[in-house]
Amino acid sequence: NKENRKISFMENSTTLTAIELTLLEILYNTTDGLSLTDILKTLGYSSISQSKTYATHIYNLRKKLYTLSQMDNIIIFENDKYKLNKGIK
Repeated sequence: NKENRKISFMENSTTLTAIELTLLEILYNTTDGLSLTDILKTLGYSSISQSKTYATHIYNLRKKLYTLSQMDNIIIFENDKYKLNKGIK
């Protein structure tokens, strides 16, 4: 539910921050993945020096997705890009 930033999986649900929701949306809508620079630009950060903040958002999103699904490979990092693992069943 985009309006209240709530996501659900089976019977479980959680609320995302606005940045986590944006991050999840951009990962979902890309086929080739996103580099650190691409993600920082999309989230409105101006430089690589803010990458610690970005890493925190990725960490928190991964943690919430794991809590919902018990799957730890939903967001993957390969070829220097972050991707949403859409092949999970």
